[in-house]
Amino acid sequence: MLLNAPPTISTRRALCCRACGSASLRPVFSLGAQPLANRYLSESTLTEPELRVPLTLQRCALCTLLQLTHVVAPEALYAEYKFASGVSVGWQRHCAALLDGRAPKRLLDIAANDGTLVRTARTLGWDALGVEPTPLGEYPVMRGYWPEVAAHIEGKFDLVVAQNVFGHVDDALAFLQAIRDVLAPNGRCVIECPDAVVMLSRVQYDQIYHEHLSYWSL
Repeated sequence: MLLNAPPTISTRRALCCRACGSASLRPVFSLGAQPLANRYLSESTLTEPELRVPLTLQRCALCTLLQLTHVVAPEALYAEYKFASGVSVGWQRHCAALLDGRAPKRLLDIAANDGTLVRTARTLGWDALGVEPTPLGEYPVMRGYWPEVAAHIEGKFDLVVAQNVFGHVDDALAFLQAIRDVLAPNGRCVIECPDAVVMLSRVQYDQIYHEHLSYWSL
């Protein structure tokens, strides 16, 4: 169900577990119908009904994955994405630490955002490329969504990084399979995402919003 929705934005109900495919999903926590967190209204859109979509967590009875009941079309979430991770000095240090001790080779950064990791890698001698539907700033990037753009990428990569994006992914299996296909022999993949156990134990309910489709845990 989509509440007060402009006709150009679509949503659907998630009926199967994103991890194991089970249909045994039970709603466990609801924040009601909420507007999209990063969709800022302008004067020209104030006369339109604001999009409100149910924001509810459901739990898989088979594998215990937590995921949202509703999936909003990516274009509504990321077409005009404004968040820039590189404004954080801590994030800059984190990206540098990720590459520390690794011999410079070929790197692919999925959901590169403002290119902080790509630019850091290139200063260290890496042949680095980003993938991003709405890139912020100037850096080597292929514009689009992963894995749709995977077929257009040439060559293999020694390191594939996906930071704070795996929880945003609807088709997790296709996402991982495309990473496998572009990895060089003995290549490594680094996936970073928040831990659902930490979110629950610390009551970090602000982690729950429509961009975060899945809440992974060890």
